[in-house]
Amino acid sequence: HYDILLTGPTFVLRAFDSGLYLPGVIPDLTTAVLIVGLSSPVQSIEQLNRKRIAVPPNKGAVAKMASSFFRSKGVGDNDLPQFINYAGHNAAFMAAINEDVDAAFIAEYGYIDAISNGDSAKEIARTKPFPGIGMIISSRLSTEVREKIISAMLRLGDNPQGAVVLKKISFPPFRRYSIQEYEDVRNYFTNIGSTSSGKK
Repeated sequence: HYDILLTGPTFVLRAFDSGLYLPGVIPDLTTAVLIVGLSSPVQSIEQLNRKRIAVPPNKGAVAKMASSFFRSKGVGDNDLPQFINYAGHNAAFMAAINEDVDAAFIAEYGYIDAISNGDSAKEIARTKPFPGIGMIISSRLSTEVREKIISAMLRLGDNPQGAVVLKKISFPPFRRYSIQEYEDVRNYFTNIGSTSSGKK
């Protein structure tokens, strides 16, 4: 039982459910993006039924939410794509644009990084915004201590040393968040066992 954890949304939800942790701060909301190569004929999610989709490693939130995302768009269990885990978001992106797979489902930051490096892809859909990495704080700490921790994190961007740290980890300044921001996308993280049918 740690006092402070910086972790992904699937664990954050479980931590809230346990009653052992309370909200701290997050850097910002994010999304997951479904993309295909520019030459792909795919224009809609339905065209990817039973196709091969590259996703990041299966322990991460984006890979875990892939099947729920397709279900939320009306795709039945028998028509779900085959999700293939790659070493990272960039590897999954490259697999899609090189047509090793039919599409990729990756985090928004991975998509932005790839585009900024000069690569191109066609966006088919994206999830609702959701908190990515979030800080949770043990409920056994006093309100005063929790507030001091939160205040320190909120001030990181206000001093030169803190700004350097944020830039190094590619985070915007932190902000407070509510449990509801995670609850709004809980359905993406239901049945969060591995969706993988392969690995690259």
